[in-house]
Amino acid sequence: MAATFNFYQRKLRLTKTSQAGFVLVTAMLVMLLILSLAIYATSFTLTERRIASSQKTSVQTYYLAEAGVAEAIWKLKNDSTWKTNFEDDPTWAVTTTRSSALYPNGSYTIHIQNTDNARGVITVTANLNLGTNSSRRVIEAGVYKAITSTVLPGTAKYSANGIDINNSKLYVTNGGMFSNNNTQIMQSSVVRVNGSVRAVNNLIVNSGALLYASSTADKHDNPAPTSTPMPAISVTNSNDPDSYKSMATRNGHIYSQTEFSNLLAANQGKTLTLNGVIYVTGSITIKGSTNLVINGALVAENSMIIGQATSDCCSGSYCNGTYLTINRLNPTDATGIISMNGINFQSCLKGMNVTGLIYTANGITFSGLPNDVYVTGAIIGGNGLSVSSVKGIYLTYDNPIVLGSDPQFSPIVTVDHWEEEY
Repeated sequence: MAATFNFYQRKLRLTKTSQAGFVLVTAMLVMLLILSLAIYATSFTLTERRIASSQKTSVQTYYLAEAGVAEAIWKLKNDSTWKTNFEDDPTWAVTTTRSSALYPNGSYTIHIQNTDNARGVITVTANLNLGTNSSRRVIEAGVYKAITSTVLPGTAKYSANGIDINNSKLYVTNGGMFSNNNTQIMQSSVVRVNGSVRAVNNLIVNSGALLYASSTADKHDNPAPTSTPMPAISVTNSNDPDSYKSMATRNGHIYSQTEFSNLLAANQGKTLTLNGVIYVTGSITIKGSTNLVINGALVAENSMIIGQATSDCCSGSYCNGTYLTINRLNPTDATGIISMNGINFQSCLKGMNVTGLIYTANGITFSGLPNDVYVTGAIIGGNGLSVSSVKGIYLTYDNPIVLGSDPQFSPIVTVDHWEEEY
């Protein structure tokens, strides 16, 4: 009996010892798990903080590099030495460094290398040194400035692509014509130009067409005409005080596409007179019996159709066709017809008299005009000029209007590409 009791007593002690060991092992495992989680959480937090700090530093360095580009562009526009060298020296280069820029430990180096007159590459290398943490950012921006004196004096009609004249009459006074591609005069067209007619590629006058000019030149001549960049104007930039949008804010009116369309519809059969720069944040379509007089400029952010071709040229019960007059009341006024995405003069345009600049970054088309139209200033098309079945275009080049005291060609430096390197 005693032996049995001792056996059970020893077994109970062993059981208690085993249970204690199990609890100890379990507690240690739980503590290791908690410690691992704590280490992971701490490591995760530190990593996130490093990522956040790195991102913050990267953003700061980006702004630092942007500041360098902005300073370079400002100096190209306003520093007389930089401006002159940029515009006149095709191989000009300069390097300058600014310390403590934007941030106490921030710096950037500006390097400009010209590739041609008024065309170059700005490279800005920005560095931000925060002791153990540092960041570097490189921005490369290609910039150019339109030097209008190389294009427009004496050039009444300019195309960055080609010029096609088909079964039409064109008379150019006090200036010439220039095309960066082909100029074709076809069918029974008659073109009289008292300046030079130049084409970088081919000047083609088909049988039955006539060209009278003081001189002509194409790629077969020596010297041959060289490609000339299209002059840039500032249209949509609200930060540029000389842009058309800024001028419309100061001395004209800004309409949405719908607002301007409703305004024209409400004045069918009447004469609508508007003053200043009339700026439309969309497309413009002028149709029906519209007699529009603008003492200033008509500007569209998108495309423009003037005298839209419809049956009988009607809009509702009004069928007299479209008449457009652009006046320049003061010698410093910006005047003309400006579109960012093409201008089409169509067959319901019964009369037009423009004193100012007709300009688009895209193409210009004159098609089926039944009556003569008159332009005093210049016509500039970025993607070609087409004149087809037009009774007569009388174009008189006017240097003060195009290049004079008016702000139509603002002294902007344009960024044409932008690359970033981390």
